[in-house]
Amino acid sequence: MPYFEELNAESTALGSNPVGVYGPRAVCNELHDKGLASASFVGNLSYGWTGNLGQPMPDNWAIDQFNEIDVMLVDDDDGTSETVGADQLIRNPANGKLWTRMSR
Repeated sequence: MPYFEELNAESTALGSNPVGVYGPRAVCNELHDKGLASASFVGNLSYGWTGNLGQPMPDNWAIDQFNEIDVMLVDDDDGTSETVGADQLIRNPANGKLWTRMSR
């Protein structure tokens, strides 16, 4: 909490840019409830995080990271390829615009 309190104070001093958080649902909910995060990037993919168990999605969720798929990358120059993991995300239209910088 102290980190996000200081981050919000600095953000306000610099023009009140929104502060977001990436983490499990419990962390995102706590920061949202305390008014310290405008938007949450929820790491639902990480089953090892106990902060997801039994926790609802935060009201301010903007992005939900929920699955990993294998994707093949192909280099057109020499024909080599490799398989890598890619996260599947879903954006909440109600909150997803909070991280887009608006012109003033």
